[in-house]
Amino acid sequence: MARFNVSISDKAETDLLSIPFPLRRQINQRILGLAAAPRPDGFMSIGTDGGAALFIHGYALLYSIDDEDALVIVIAILPDTLPPKGS
Repeated sequence: MARFNVSISDKAETDLLSIPFPLRRQINQRILGLAAAPRPDGFMSIGTDGGAALFIHGYALLYSIDDEDALVIVIAILPDTLPPKGS
């Protein structure tokens, strides 16, 4: 499988810097892991244009996947406000 380039938007970078350690480090590691596996276990496909979300310790990592150009763009990292499964 090809490695993907990972790009982080200015918004996502600002979001990441607002998250306290050590959680920020864990989220950063998951972002870096998208280069090898842009669709890791637990990811959620959003729409039909390559949108994706990954939920990490109360945060939603929103990103897009461009298979043709082998590119992942992290769009935002937001507090997870979805209700728990089964609610």
